[in-house]
Amino acid sequence: MLVAKDMRTIGAIAEALRALQDAGLIEVRRIKDRFTQPSGGGWRDLMVNLVVLGSDGAVRHVCEVQVAHEMMLTARKSLPGHEVYAVQRNAAEFIESCGLEAELRRAMVLALEKEGKTRMDVLSEFEDGWILEDAEWAAAVGSKEALLKGLEADGEGRLTTVVIRNNDQLTSLPESVGNFTSLQTLTLGDFMGGCTGLVSLPERLGELKTLQTLNLRSCSGLVSLPERLGELKTLQTLHLGGCEGLLSLPERLGELKTLQELYLWGCSGLLSLPERLGELQTLQTLDLERCWGLVSLPERLGELRTLRTLNLERCCGLVSLPERLGELKTLQTLNLGYCENLVSLPDLSGLGTQLQVMYLPIHLQPWKASGYKAFSLSKKA
Repeated sequence: MLVAKDMRTIGAIAEALRALQDAGLIEVRRIKDRFTQPSGGGWRDLMVNLVVLGSDGAVRHVCEVQVAHEMMLTARKSLPGHEVYAVQRNAAEFIESCGLEAELRRAMVLALEKEGKTRMDVLSEFEDGWILEDAEWAAAVGSKEALLKGLEADGEGRLTTVVIRNNDQLTSLPESVGNFTSLQTLTLGDFMGGCTGLVSLPERLGELKTLQTLNLRSCSGLVSLPERLGELKTLQTLHLGGCEGLLSLPERLGELKTLQELYLWGCSGLLSLPERLGELQTLQTLDLERCWGLVSLPERLGELRTLRTLNLERCCGLVSLPERLGELKTLQTLNLGYCENLVSLPDLSGLGTQLQVMYLPIHLQPWKASGYKAFSLSKKA
């Protein structure tokens, strides 16, 4: 343990570790900064997990360095910290077990509002308030003012929405995005413009256990998505429209068991879709308009038991559609506008009158006349 008399010394220690890493003498594997995000009991320190490297770059030693403030140590030794923490923990568990947490949080928010506190003042009193003073987030967005404009909390003081739109300065999100405990909506782009400088997203995005909407619309610089995206078990809407730089989708996308809407229009860089897309058992809308790079669709699309809308408009690279589309018993709308290269179509006659095929090219009108039975233009020639 390294003990410092003031925060300036702690900062100097952190800079020294950075210098050692830049020199190739150590490699920092993990940092836990409890000065900016203290523990539930209020303890603050800096924990750094690192490895010491030899001249050949091989790992020689594995170390953990703890940096603490002298005053924190004094408080822990001379004050009944453990007893206070035990009382606080027991009280929190009792409140939670009685189902009173939400009610007490709402009462606290109302009390703060009566005192004239702003919405950001209220947020600062709760667990996600750390973002208000987080220098990394402010720097990523461009300024603290710009960051604050995009934050929204609910009536219980929980941060539920982060919006960063039309921002070409944002190149990546801080790893601490995974620390949000109640985030429901993360918007990095919409009709007003996307974060065009964004090239990647942190794997810790998958730790957002309450996220329902992820909007990355028009983030044209994005080339890939984290594999851990599949861990977003409450995600309902994934908007990737206009992400023209996106080259592939993670296979684990199929693990999004609550996903209802997937927008991929304008993803012209996509050459294929993952087979596991067929595992999205709650998907209702799949929008692939202007995915010019697609030359085929996975057969497992036929396993999308709840799909209602499939938009393939201007998917000019497609020459055929999967045979198993005929298994989509809930399909209501199929848009084939400007799919001029389609020559082979599956049997959709079993879907009945509920199916509406929109903007069917002229050369495919015989398919419609047949009642949407299996059709191949070559056979008709």
